Amino acid sequence: MPAFMKQWIDETFTRMYYIRYGEEGLKLEGKPLLISVTAGNFEEAYTPEGQNLIPLDDLLNPLKALAHRCKLEWSEPFITYRANKKSVEELEETAEQYRQFVSKWIEKC
Repeated sequence: MPAFMKQWIDETFTRMYYIRYGEEGLKLEGKPLLISVTAGNFEEAYTPEGQNLIPLDDLLNPLKALAHRCKLEWSEPFITYRANKKSVEELEETAEQYRQFVSKWIEKC
């Protein structure tokens, strides 16, 4: 996890769930959480045999644990591989897939 993101999580969730729980954290309990992730490599790179060894879904375990601790409903993430290598057409297709993914997610909520 990037250091800046870790700092934001630490500061935000410490305040919301330990300092101002009644005013902030309690209001989020039971709410669904949607994570969207981009990766610069191919999906195959995120396998035990791949360059990055660990599946991207497993790399999200700290966020899953945070969601569990804060009683947020974890949803399957939207993952985009090769994000920085996609053509304009591929990015447009991915954007449409994301729009559909979020629309379905909202319908479930």
